[in-house]
Amino acid sequence: RAFAASDLQLASSIRSLSNAFHVAWDKGSKAYADTMGAPYAALVTEGNSEKGIADIKAMLAKVGNKLVLGVDPNDVPDARPIVEAVAKAGAHVVTVWNKPDDLHPWDFGDNYVAHMSFNGVPAGEQTAKALFDSFGGEGGIVALGGIASNAPAIQRKQGLMNAIKANGKVELLDFQDADWDSTKANNVVAAWITRFGD
Repeated sequence: RAFAASDLQLASSIRSLSNAFHVAWDKGSKAYADTMGAPYAALVTEGNSEKGIADIKAMLAKVGNKLVLGVDPNDVPDARPIVEAVAKAGAHVVTVWNKPDDLHPWDFGDNYVAHMSFNGVPAGEQTAKALFDSFGGEGGIVALGGIASNAPAIQRKQGLMNAIKANGKVELLDFQDADWDSTKANNVVAAWITRFGD
């Protein structure tokens, strides 16, 4: 069914507006909606999966099949109920970063438009190698991860572990997930400084 651009409702479901990545996403989405003359809404989850899914379902209840949604699901499992709700309403969705391996756009007709991501394992390996090179390739490190069930975090950690194994002289002293949260990350690092010193 065709709609005029101004009849559509564009929306982004993102983790926060304090993260530079999501701020840029929101700004670009708003600019695109403005060029179309369509209304735009940012649905901010603050890292809460239930809130993210509920906000999307509320938007679908309000605008139905006129919704065009870009979503960074908080966790891998969140993508399925989001995609299913959007498809049931006849709306359209693009997922970014997180989805289960068995969830595919081609299984939902035109409603699940695309999934965008990349393999984070090489990025994790390259980052780790650059870190190792910076201190001579031998010693102990600590590492912060994202959300434990978040695809990029899982892949980047795997890349780190691959690099540690290939190096053989670097020891991982501790690894903790910080849930992409700078306050939590700062607290973890403060505890590491006390625990490990220099």
